[in-house]
Amino acid sequence: MTHPIPARAYGPPSSRPFPVVPWRCGGAILSLIGLIALTGRAGAAEVTYAKDIQPILADRCYSCHGPEKQKGELRLDSPAAIRKGGKNGDVLTAGDPAKSPLYTLTLLPGGDDDRMPAKGDPLTQAQTDALREWIKTGASFDGVAVVIAKAEPVTAPVHLGPSDIDVASAKLGQPDAGALKALTEAGAVIRPLSGNGAALDVDLSHLSEALGAKHLKQLDAIATHVFWLDLHGTAISDDGLATVAKCRHLTRLHLGYTAISDRGLMTLKALVGLQYLNLVATPVGDVGLANLSGLKKLERLFLMQSKVTDTGAATLAKALPDLVINRGPHFSTVVVAEPEGAGKRKKKP
Repeated sequence: MTHPIPARAYGPPSSRPFPVVPWRCGGAILSLIGLIALTGRAGAAEVTYAKDIQPILADRCYSCHGPEKQKGELRLDSPAAIRKGGKNGDVLTAGDPAKSPLYTLTLLPGGDDDRMPAKGDPLTQAQTDALREWIKTGASFDGVAVVIAKAEPVTAPVHLGPSDIDVASAKLGQPDAGALKALTEAGAVIRPLSGNGAALDVDLSHLSEALGAKHLKQLDAIATHVFWLDLHGTAISDDGLATVAKCRHLTRLHLGYTAISDRGLMTLKALVGLQYLNLVATPVGDVGLANLSGLKKLERLFLMQSKVTDTGAATLAKALPDLVINRGPHFSTVVVAEPEGAGKRKKKP
């Protein structure tokens, strides 16, 4: 379905419309209570806020929109707070799921930066069905909202063998427990990406204080274990990227809304396995972008609100023909011009 949701990167954190407020919704823990409520009953499943919706929100959303933290001034831990919405608007339109970000953002594909929950597995089909039907029938906060006549059966996942990350991390030991503890206590969100726990997704965008030397020292201690790294909106500097460059297994890097510049991008040349890079709303320009031409595995690059020009983007696209460059809706598609005279037979002198 189509949805009027701008990408997360289209505006600074203080001015983005609600749908792009990053939710941290509880990491990778599935809403087992909601899942059982929706799929574990023989026959019909009654969907109510107390029995079905609230457990989903509690498991996946309260960590960033609950009593202890309210990203975007949004709380989802009470009916009154949900009705109030956040700093950037309503999250729920009773009777209309398509106009309710509380539901629509859960439908986005896994590769979309705006999908909610932002981390971990997506909501199950049963959970999104419950949200849709609950909203469609009025979003009542008590009583029975609707009866789903037929629940989807729960099936065991198909084992497809080890992932690329599992293979890449097979020979790594365990990450430094002290560094993990220190970063987590500082507000970092860290979760394993591999079965052996050696490959990590590290999110430092929610630290309780500005990113500093002590955090980078702790990151350095687990550098070889970091496969995904989120630094968006942090105080990371060009010099600080020297620590990031030590994350030699890094495949995803989010640097949006930071002050890193062209000088900093020179450091990233060492990250030859990088596949995803977000440079939204940074001072990066054409000179810095040229440093990425050697990253042959780079697949997706986000440059909205940067200083990169059409020429700079086209030059990089020529060097990396498989790279998808996203510069936002106000820019035309990057076109790589053919060299002058290409395909034409030269005239004899």
